[in-house]
Amino acid sequence: MQEIARVAQNTLNVDLAAYSWNAWSDLKVDYANPLEVCVIASEGSNGAGNDLGFVVGPNRSGSNLDNLVKHELKHTYQSRLIGPTGLNDSHTWFAEAVATALSTNETVSDTQLNAFISQVSITPTQVTHDGLQDIVMMRLSDGSTEYGSYNMVLRYLQTQGASIQDFWEVFKVINQIEQSCKVNHQAAAVNGEVVNPVDPQSTSCTGYASTYSSGETMWNGEIISGSMDDPLAPSPEPGKSKFHVAFDYVMGSYGVTYDNIDDETAFRNTVINGM
Repeated sequence: MQEIARVAQNTLNVDLAAYSWNAWSDLKVDYANPLEVCVIASEGSNGAGNDLGFVVGPNRSGSNLDNLVKHELKHTYQSRLIGPTGLNDSHTWFAEAVATALSTNETVSDTQLNAFISQVSITPTQVTHDGLQDIVMMRLSDGSTEYGSYNMVLRYLQTQGASIQDFWEVFKVINQIEQSCKVNHQAAAVNGEVVNPVDPQSTSCTGYASTYSSGETMWNGEIISGSMDDPLAPSPEPGKSKFHVAFDYVMGSYGVTYDNIDDETAFRNTVINGM
């Protein structure tokens, strides 16, 4: 526990300086409001980060433990930057790619990327939520290539000019979009249009024009859907997810949109063949 706490505190200090963050204004962390660090036997060699902090299993030591702590702490930052609605608002591949790039920074070859697509039947950028990640873990013959496959997308984005700060900005913009939706929700509640009050932990975004008198929720000229992206079971709700719009808003400065890296043809033309 002492070693984990030491690595976590040192990582936090280094990251605050590296990303030009203020512990309180950016992450809502200070001595009166610390992050929680837990060791749970059932995690084994794994871990998980969320808005409270992170948990790790007891079966790692040395540099392997250090890397796990650094990785999971990145998920804690992500969750805090997004806000109370949490990491489900981000695509799983992107959250894991950022955590990987800023901890172990593992990569894979084009051959391994092709194997990923062949075995899983979707591209790394189509792993949008935990259910699809479960499919990846079941189908991928070499599970150790999963995170490196996600990280190759960030490598591609960097060749187009994107920076680490841009990656963090995507999470911040997701928060901004949600807060915009909540303003619409609150106005509708005050006007008696909706019964349910604003729930900080649930999205107020909706692609359906009939939900609020002001119509569907909009941000930066885009209809914001309250549904997540799922390539295998698309939602009929109009609009784009918060992640999709946030990603396009940030990466559009470099001539990249989510559609440029999404399906197999786009992924091959950019991430695999475009670097």
